[in-house]
Amino acid sequence: ECRRRVVAFLALVIRQARAWLFTQHASVYSSSQIIWKLSVGLPSESHFTSTEAPLFELLVRAAWILAGDPATDLHILSVDNALIRAHQLQDGEAPENHEDVEVSVVPEIAAQIYGYVASEQFDPNAPNDFMMVDVGAGTVDVSLFHVKPGRGGKWDFEFYTTVVKPYGAINLHRRRLDWWKAAIQKNYPEMLGLALA
Repeated sequence: ECRRRVVAFLALVIRQARAWLFTQHASVYSSSQIIWKLSVGLPSESHFTSTEAPLFELLVRAAWILAGDPATDLHILSVDNALIRAHQLQDGEAPENHEDVEVSVVPEIAAQIYGYVASEQFDPNAPNDFMMVDVGAGTVDVSLFHVKPGRGGKWDFEFYTTVVKPYGAINLHRRRLDWWKAAIQKNYPEMLGLALA
């Protein structure tokens, strides 16, 4: 059920993004053959050691397939069909034109760094040593890195350290609630109903 919800949500996001592209930039892209690439951030220090990367890739690929479904409404059957088709593509079947997308799963911190370097705020002439901190719902990601010129006009990243810990805002909120419940149970037994609410 969780996979279905993730796929449906991502499909709606993809539809929204493509709709924006084709309405705001219709004159540029309406008659173009677009080669699509979809990157998704993984809350881990390295995608090479993550056992979740293939699952993330599967869900994103299924969402892409579902987003291209001509039906306006999303139904459980269409989500399930998209998941089945994504499995087939992961197992090596050739994609049809509307399914052809390059999916890459990268650590969230790398995706954020790339977004910054590609932005107008990046100064290529500065020393370019950075510390990036991302406080998310589930994790806090911290990275120290240096950006230097690479080959072909691209940028290389030299990482000093990257750490991902489960100290995100939702986890902090849960810890606070657990602390309050324990404090009420210990010090205010007459208010036990409040702790159980």
